Amino acid sequence: MTVLVLVLLALVLGGLLAVLMARDPGYVLLAWDGMTVETSLWLALLVVALGTFVASRTVRLVRALIGSGDGLRRWLHTRQQDAAGRRFNQGLLLLAEGRWNDARSAFLGSAGTGASALPGLLHAARAAHQLGKGEERDALLDRATAAVPAAAVAAGLERASMQQAEGEWERSLATLTELGGKAPRHPLALTLTFRARLALDDADAAEELLKDVTGAGIASAEEIAKAREQICLARLERIRSADAAAEHARALWKRTPAATREQEDVLLGYVDALLAGSDAAAAEDALRRGLEGRFLDSWALRYGTIHADPERQIKTATSWLEAHPDNPALLQALGRLHLAATQRDAGVAYLIRAAEAIR
Repeated sequence: MTVLVLVLLALVLGGLLAVLMARDPGYVLLAWDGMTVETSLWLALLVVALGTFVASRTVRLVRALIGSGDGLRRWLHTRQQDAAGRRFNQGLLLLAEGRWNDARSAFLGSAGTGASALPGLLHAARAAHQLGKGEERDALLDRATAAVPAAAVAAGLERASMQQAEGEWERSLATLTELGGKAPRHPLALTLTFRARLALDDADAAEELLKDVTGAGIASAEEIAKAREQICLARLERIRSADAAAEHARALWKRTPAATREQEDVLLGYVDALLAGSDAAAAEDALRRGLEGRFLDSWALRYGTIHADPERQIKTATSWLEAHPDNPALLQALGRLHLAATQRDAGVAYLIRAAEAIR
């Protein structure tokens, strides 16, 4: 219905226009630089209309061509990003498969420019690290930092962590020290520094960091417990060569957590420190209490070397035979205690029993 109305309207307007053109065609004269053009009004109007149409179409075509250039660039950029993404994902799969060299190539192929280069460079550094190429690893991490300066902390932590995995504790500590100004309280930086201090036997510095590392929640409970043990052992070893060793050892023992005091080597270290301070009675008491709570062969064997009161110790050690009748360490301890109490026959008998139990 609408189309029919439009057709009828066009016919009416065309008819009116034809009547007007027949009645008076009009006259147009154009003159320019000695040239003249004469035509009818209606033809001039037709030429103007056609010119306007062609000009508008030309403008639209130019705009379309300009717009297609931007679109082409966007299309090419999208294709590049998709290709980089595929290479990066391929690198992750190769890394998981342990194909370090292929993974490194894939990650380097995925690294673009600017911020987009960061993931590929970091993972390429990890692959280079697995290949044992420390210099290339560090160079890739430097490239990552140069591409994205804000990633300096992340790249530094990666470097320190991989250096520690290679046992490069001093280099790792130097990396972390340099990083300290940029991330002084970073949890992972604190934990890595703590591990480096422990590995370098710097017990004092490690102990200062212990509280922060515990609060950071990165180190496992087992790692924290091992660290406490290592710190305590280092301090006990230092105490053994100090004046008033027994007094210092008791002071340290009071502030040592119970869980740490129960560790095998820690208790033995404490006993050695007390003996270094000529306090055999305290050493015997500490070891006896330890054995009554947890019987360990190393503790039982050490008990036989402490001669605070051999006859009383013999009674104590004999009472443990009921629960551990054929324990070689306990039998050997009893043999030594009997010998210390000048009970040679009994001492030799226990030592023979100990040798038979070992067989």
